[in-house]
Amino acid sequence: MGRNLIVIDPSLAGASGDMFLGALSDLGAPQSIAQMVGDKISVEGGRNTKVLFKKVKKGEFLATKAEVFVERNEGPRTGNEMNELLRRVVLSLSLSERATKWSFKALNELLQVEGKLHGESVEEVDLHESGSLDTLIDIVGTSALLDSILGSEGEVICLPVALGGGHLTFSHGTVQVPAPATIEILKSRNAIVKGGPVEGELTTPTGASLLASLCENFTPFYPAMIPKAIGYGAGDKELPGVPNVLRLVWGEREGGLLEEEVVVLETDLDDCTGEELGYVLERLMTAGARDVAVIPETRKKGRPGHLLRVISDQLEFKRIAEMVLRETGTLGVRVLRTSRLVVPEREQVGVKVSVSGREFEVRVKVSKDFNGRTLRVKPEYEDVRKVASVTGLSIREVSELVLREFGES
Repeated sequence: MGRNLIVIDPSLAGASGDMFLGALSDLGAPQSIAQMVGDKISVEGGRNTKVLFKKVKKGEFLATKAEVFVERNEGPRTGNEMNELLRRVVLSLSLSERATKWSFKALNELLQVEGKLHGESVEEVDLHESGSLDTLIDIVGTSALLDSILGSEGEVICLPVALGGGHLTFSHGTVQVPAPATIEILKSRNAIVKGGPVEGELTTPTGASLLASLCENFTPFYPAMIPKAIGYGAGDKELPGVPNVLRLVWGEREGGLLEEEVVVLETDLDDCTGEELGYVLERLMTAGARDVAVIPETRKKGRPGHLLRVISDQLEFKRIAEMVLRETGTLGVRVLRTSRLVVPEREQVGVKVSVSGREFEVRVKVSKDFNGRTLRVKPEYEDVRKVASVTGLSIREVSELVLREFGES
């Protein structure tokens, strides 16, 4: 059985808080959870609130529409007030650790961006449209609903985000679409975005903050997976020629490997010494590169050179690329967005071994697939070398001893 996966597909009509609630309900999450969130926010926020769901048609698609009603939905509220209200709501609901983390992360994505845009602290920034109780219902309700259906080992990824186009008028005046807060939030996560396909605001700041908090990766295409269920959440507007729906696809990863989105950085070097290359490799690994390789090559006119290849996380590649430019003096870096398949579970365990009456503990790296099958066991080199130097055994003999003890444990 593969790992649970939910793909968020806002590539046609964007994303908003109520579209998330509707899509998750359509996917099979209990509506009673969202209604309970609304009730708790009523109590803690001092306003009557109600969350209702109904089936609607958007274009030719049957979708679920979430409607959030708040009596006297007043604002603005400061960042401190919103965080304190969220804290009380989370405690009263006894949300899981994961749903709590998602909720606070989504709210604080909004707070940090609003503070940055207006030059105010996160604590004191006034939230206008985002400071209403229905924003909290969208955030907490989405986090709780997703948590209820994802499974303990599930992951969430997102396809390109449709933004719309044109202009938008709100409390701060008229601005371009996407709204400043929306594009700032998506920029912070290196999300893949696109304009259109119609005029108007398709992705809201609340929708963007949920994408930023829930999604582990942003990818241009669906991954290899086995779809099990599909949910459609309806937006408010009627869009010309486009069904205004957010699509969620729940399924399982295909096979026993995990697909990760990574960035490969490459540059050609012809004037670096071996010592310099060794230093650069060490610096890049310390800075967070996933892997670094230096490959000998023959350059023009038969000159020897090296290809420096670095694998980086999507969120870190610009920082890593800047380090490559700074440390090597190269004039450019190629950027290749791609994916790789890796074993999904890697852990480190301690194995005790006894040699000539002396006991040592050696760290062992264990890799497993989605089904829990052990794929590889490898003793940590530094620990093995240490035991070998103390006991006089060879590294091979120590490794064999550790693997034998691991197999018997």
